[in-house]
Amino acid sequence: MQSRRKLDADIHNSRGVVFAAKGQFDDAIEAYRQALDIKPDFAEVHYNMGIVFVDKGRFDDAIKAYGQAIAIKPDYADAHYNMGIAFKAKGQIDDAIKAYRQTLSIKPDDAEALYNMGNLLAAKGQIDDAIKAYRQTLSIKSDDAEAHYNIAISLVKIGRFKEAIEAFKNYVKYAPSHDAQRIEQVRQIIQNRG
Repeated sequence: MQSRRKLDADIHNSRGVVFAAKGQFDDAIEAYRQALDIKPDFAEVHYNMGIVFVDKGRFDDAIKAYGQAIAIKPDYADAHYNMGIAFKAKGQIDDAIKAYRQTLSIKPDDAEALYNMGNLLAAKGQIDDAIKAYRQTLSIKSDDAEAHYNIAISLVKIGRFKEAIEAFKNYVKYAPSHDAQRIEQVRQIIQNRG
């Protein structure tokens, strides 16, 4: 009987995922609630519901859903990461940084968590810490153009122009071609400073 109930919960979760992929968020939430009625400790369903709440702009509900997933499964790195996204969307920067740090304590090679944390640290004026986070990002994903760019901007802010030029050069090396306008601006900076 227990395996049948889990199967039913899995079916409702899968329905929710399909509804969410189609943008039918209310139907997805209903399917997830049906799954949780059967299996309230289904961490993945709480997590999936959090994603839908973010898509609907319901950030408080998303944070609550991610928190429930984490309460059930404390090492759920993706739930911590997405909680950081929801906190950032609400403007709760310190809470977002804390969520990203928790993600990294579980999954230290999460380049996106490092990058996002770097952005938040830079926004708070913690430039040295931001640079460190961006460098850690690049130790995992060396071709991350945005991390190179953000290191360069951060280095400029603290007057380390020579290092900034090298970071700008790396940005140009890895930047996607659709960033043509920014690439040209960076080339001008390199030419004028380099």
